[in-house]
Amino acid sequence: MAYAPKDLSVLAYTNGFTLWHYTTQHDLPQVDEPGYFDGAADLVHVGDQITINAGGRNAIRFVEAVDSRAGTVRIGKPE
Repeated sequence: MAYAPKDLSVLAYTNGFTLWHYTTQHDLPQVDEPGYFDGAADLVHVGDQITINAGGRNAIRFVEAVDSRAGTVRIGKPE
């Protein structure tokens, strides 16, 4: 199973920044896999924040890179 568009929603948007919420039954390590959010390449932007509820765990991730032409998204953990 992979990213499900219906489970990604906007919590806030301002000045080109979007705070997203994503919920899934997948485990957090699966959500952190490269390519998981590729289906959202036309929605997210570098610097956006995603609050994730995954498999009973909560996490915050940031969009580090987007290539909408290639349909790829890279997310990263906060430092």
